[in-house]
Amino acid sequence: MADEGWVELGPGVFRRRYAALDQGICAILADDALLLVDTRATFTEADELLADLRHLAPLPVTHVVNTHAHFDHVFGNARFVPAETWAHERCARRLREDGERLRGEAIAWARTGGPGMAALVEGLAGVRIVPPDHTVGDDGAVLEIGGRLVELHHLGRGHTDGDLVVAVPDAGVIASGDLVEEGAPPSFEDSFPLEWPDTLDAIAALARSMAEGAGAPAIAPGHGAVVDVAFVERQALALRAVAATARACHAEGLTAGDAARRVDLPPAVAAVAVARAYAQLDGHI
Repeated sequence: MADEGWVELGPGVFRRRYAALDQGICAILADDALLLVDTRATFTEADELLADLRHLAPLPVTHVVNTHAHFDHVFGNARFVPAETWAHERCARRLREDGERLRGEAIAWARTGGPGMAALVEGLAGVRIVPPDHTVGDDGAVLEIGGRLVELHHLGRGHTDGDLVVAVPDAGVIASGDLVEEGAPPSFEDSFPLEWPDTLDAIAALARSMAEGAGAPAIAPGHGAVVDVAFVERQALALRAVAATARACHAEGLTAGDAARRVDLPPAVAAVAVARAYAQLDGHI
């Protein structure tokens, strides 16, 4: 996909979709401040984002929100210091305690992509991991950014145990992180498949409540194209089917491998999804 530049999703809320990992980054503008949702994967990518933000508006990045702890959303944090960086407390703890392991896993994953990922491998090796310095719990928070209210919601476990959804009610925009996935199957490696459908239902409900004042809300996934409420509801149905299949197969005593073959996902993705579901059912996560 080609970089289409900044697209205004609602008044003062912009999104840019980058070719690298097909990632979408949101910028929320206020009178004298800018809140950024996620910081990309490497310092080179973060510096590119900083340059693009200067073309968008002559505002300082005063606040950053990390939607979750995966490398492509947080490893650029250091480039935005001294901005306040917000995340769920479990996301921040994971980066503090397991940051180097996450870096190693990211490098190992990037190396499987072949020569085209060499720059990412090099960039990941040079990152200084900076955990968020402001955290919220499961009740979320409301930030006032230059006179504008930005809501941070934890709507349940799904893609990870520390996902935040960023809502801008006066613009009718929700940044969902990787709880919503467009253009590729969801990523289940750190997921909670039995709970994820309910979390998506909560995102849809939030969007519908916002629609009463701002029109049909735009929902910006962490990757892929902007979607609407109907897309989120369809994804919830699809993930609910995965969870139901896993539950039924587990109750029958089938192996996770046998259950994965009954799930309507690519085989490698299905294997991870069912393994995580079985781990939940067995009380391991």
